[in-house]
Amino acid sequence: MDVFDPVKYSLEENKFFLQHLGESPVSVLKDSLPKGVNPVTVREVLGKIYELDELIDDNGNRQPLAVSWQEQAPGFTADWVKEEAPMPEGLVEDAEKGMLQCPVDGWATNYNPDSRQSHNLARARMSKHCKTSKDDRVREFGLKVFG
Repeated sequence: MDVFDPVKYSLEENKFFLQHLGESPVSVLKDSLPKGVNPVTVREVLGKIYELDELIDDNGNRQPLAVSWQEQAPGFTADWVKEEAPMPEGLVEDAEKGMLQCPVDGWATNYNPDSRQSHNLARARMSKHCKTSKDDRVREFGLKVFG
């Protein structure tokens, strides 16, 4: 048994395992078992955990308990799923033309390049666009750029 699968055991057995985790199966089996708990499964599960618990390393130190509770299966990715592009660092800005553009969806707004106030208003419009967008990536970009 390399992987513990709680589905293989009854509810009573799982509760019993939790109560006696790390104990020797010999000492646990001396007492009478609760109804619904099979002594063979107790010996199998608690014995394997107790063996792992008693491992000693080369220096004579006791190694920590390490049990894989679930199988590590590779994740499934459908063929049609595209990998997400990395999140852009900032807005696309053309100071000569007076334009701000969202690099995620291409939404743009204009401003007067000679006026700092006009530039700030364009940033406010861009911030509102990012906050109210239905696209999750645009909202995430807005949080990254505008806070």
